[in-house]
Amino acid sequence: MKMRKKSKVELFKNIFLVFLVLACVLTGVMLKKYIFSSGTPDISESPSRSASADGAENIQNAKELFTEYMRSNFIIVNNYGSRHLYPENSERYIALSDSLGKILTDVFTYENISPPASCGDEEWTAALSAGSVYINLPCVIGGNETSALFESFVNKRFAGAEFDELALMPNEEDGVILYLRLSASGKVQSYSSDINADELRTLLKEYAGADGASFAYGFEIIGSPERYNISDLAYNAVENADISAVVPLSEVSVPTVTLGTSSVFSISPADISASPEIGRLVDMFGFDPHTLKISCDRDDVKIFESPHALLRVFPNGKIEFSSEQGAPVDLFSSENDSFAGVAGMISKLCKVMDISLSGGGANLRISEFEQTDGEDSLTFDYHISGIPLFVSEGEHAAEAKVKNGKLTEFKIYLKNFSVSSAVPTESGLAAIERLAAETPDVKITDIDLQYKNVSDGSPCICSWTNRQSK
Repeated sequence: MKMRKKSKVELFKNIFLVFLVLACVLTGVMLKKYIFSSGTPDISESPSRSASADGAENIQNAKELFTEYMRSNFIIVNNYGSRHLYPENSERYIALSDSLGKILTDVFTYENISPPASCGDEEWTAALSAGSVYINLPCVIGGNETSALFESFVNKRFAGAEFDELALMPNEEDGVILYLRLSASGKVQSYSSDINADELRTLLKEYAGADGASFAYGFEIIGSPERYNISDLAYNAVENADISAVVPLSEVSVPTVTLGTSSVFSISPADISASPEIGRLVDMFGFDPHTLKISCDRDDVKIFESPHALLRVFPNGKIEFSSEQGAPVDLFSSENDSFAGVAGMISKLCKVMDISLSGGGANLRISEFEQTDGEDSLTFDYHISGIPLFVSEGEHAAEAKVKNGKLTEFKIYLKNFSVSSAVPTESGLAAIERLAAETPDVKITDIDLQYKNVSDGSPCICSWTNRQSK
């Protein structure tokens, strides 16, 4: 169940502000907290790369790589009582997302779109009940720091809007209405256009179905608790839930996931110099062999130290790098951009350490991007079939800090993933009942499925978790 996101994510200046709007929608745009099985890319093998003149690996299409990290889970098509949810791995998903992306591109760049008009919850829920497509973005888009490039690309009407939900529907004049739900306030703005709605109407007719019984919107549950057999205790816990939450009504099948760690992380100190993977790793971060000091502590952590940088390799697959001077992000990417640099570094790390995430159906998705006073902070999490997986309690899969274009801090867990047969877990409604009973004084504000690692070789635990708003 996906409740209101209270994300502090600040999206990018530069070209990624442009790309996020269109890349998200062109890939179907992610409703990240309702889970379906999906194919996942191997970030160690895409997109296309070539070696630069100084030997650093370049990413030729940073936008394409960003799309991989923002990959969507599904799209919901509503059509007056009938509706259908298309998971990423469904046969018709790609055709639908391509057509939807074209319509959204037309709307966001349309010159004669109307000024934003405020609309209440009633109009918003009516749009989700009528003929429309609902999209929930993985991050907040827009804001007062919108770049000149972004403003030159989309219509000026959208400048300054911060949103993470949207819907498209035909209007009575056979045009297209765009609804944006603002991330901070939850209020909805509508933009009307006279763009021909024929293509959108065709999508609604062709893709709407009758699987509405598999999920419900939050406003439906809140408005008719007796229909969904919600107890008073559970209703009190979710009465302020997001009205456009998507709640699975039946059991959700999830893959069984087991983690392992490559033997390269536990090599003996005597074998460090003979390890090609460790050699490539040290070289990748630009250490000078003439000033490099190598040691190993009592916990078998390999330590590589220079006058201005420190690299630590842990037996559990964790890698940590810090540098006072910082490593230029363009060492890892052809784009002088924080995201492109960090994404390129992660991609290169997988190749250097000979780890293929896609072999176990795993991928990395960006979960936060904050910008403060010249420093960019990026956070990534592993996902299996759209479900976030936490390798270590309280830690993300990868974190990075880039200051003035240089990487100053970085850590990542590199794991081998094994996925086996799917097993059922409780429905979203059952999870609400259970959580309400376990913590009756706690409001359920944000609940989703999560994998938690127990130990290498043991199946990860997958369960619904109530995540409090910050």
